[in-house]
Amino acid sequence: MFRPLLLSAKILLTVLSALVLFILSFYCQTTLYSFPETGRFSGNAFYNPYRHLPGRTLTANFHAHTSAYAGATNGDNSLEEMKDFYRERGIDVAGISNYFQATPGEELRVYEHGINLSKTHKLAINPSGELYFDYPVYQNTSQKQDIISRLRKKDALVVVAHPNMRNGHTPEDMTRLVEYHFTEIRSYYAYAEKYWDAALQSGRLSWLMVNDDSHGIRKQLPGRFYNVVFSSSEDSLLPAMMAGQHYGIAQKTDTTDLELHYLNLQEDTLYFDLGENARVTRLIADGVTADSLTGGKGSLIFPPNASYVRLVAESPHCHLYTNPVIRTPQAGHFEPVAALSPVIRVWPTLGIRLLFITLFALILTATLSLWLRLNLPTRNRPARMPDWGTYFGFQANRRA
Repeated sequence: MFRPLLLSAKILLTVLSALVLFILSFYCQTTLYSFPETGRFSGNAFYNPYRHLPGRTLTANFHAHTSAYAGATNGDNSLEEMKDFYRERGIDVAGISNYFQATPGEELRVYEHGINLSKTHKLAINPSGELYFDYPVYQNTSQKQDIISRLRKKDALVVVAHPNMRNGHTPEDMTRLVEYHFTEIRSYYAYAEKYWDAALQSGRLSWLMVNDDSHGIRKQLPGRFYNVVFSSSEDSLLPAMMAGQHYGIAQKTDTTDLELHYLNLQEDTLYFDLGENARVTRLIADGVTADSLTGGKGSLIFPPNASYVRLVAESPHCHLYTNPVIRTPQAGHFEPVAALSPVIRVWPTLGIRLLFITLFALILTATLSLWLRLNLPTRNRPARMPDWGTYFGFQANRRA
């Protein structure tokens, strides 16, 4: 009876130690950053992403899951089933974003990056390859930035996915992070307008993204959350979105009864038409509702002290979200947060890496010591140290 218990203890110790050491191996590569300072959008001119728009639009979703990894991840339907369903729903571009697995052969390749307890995830669009590195437990702001920077080195367009989920990205994070392109503000899991506004109020400009994040046709009906892009072809889809020439739709029913017909700025007045079915249109200025009107067509004043404004229209069937119109020093100019870069803090980075490496070594040494101590005597033979013990540079004291 004693020997099976001893064997079980050794197996449990080995498995737990291997898991802890595996996790620590990622944290041993931690990089700490200084983040660039940005002020509120300012200037006497404006950037309006909807100033010149082509007549044609495409609908696009960039976040959905299929069955993958033999069912180990959360996805119920096959790739063909999901693609067919999106086609039936009238979605022109349907990106399937399985974890760490961009669908091969697609015109638009996208995958969801992240395997951590806090759901601190990103979407990587058209990367040169998948990134399999992550901080699997806790992530501070620098570690979140490190993932973004690593994805950018893979030539990916980066989306901060469902930032509100498990507080994976805090509003404070959003005032500091740089190098990403889009913020997922709505999905089945994302209710993240305040996270986006936190970044915008800090002068960090990313464009919205609205996606399903569906894990199955029965779980979350695909085609309820999507982007409407002012683009004449799929080739120009991403360039148009990089200029903010799109808006988001979040359906409450199976009907979309709102549409952005125009949004013009003349001096300090926004003139817009978001559809006759809108019950109310709200003007969000620097993260708060500054004004509203009944209906979806009319005009609202750009407040003189506001750095940006955006519109949200609501109907019985859906919500429509626009990208921000921002103040700039020069007409038509904007600087996205993706153009900003963090600076590596060399000595603090070396210090925290040394700390994790030391912890790694201590746990490894303690594990080996405990493993050897578990090699206790049995009734039939004396305790004997494993021969491989001398391989690690020490001579165990043998008992008679």
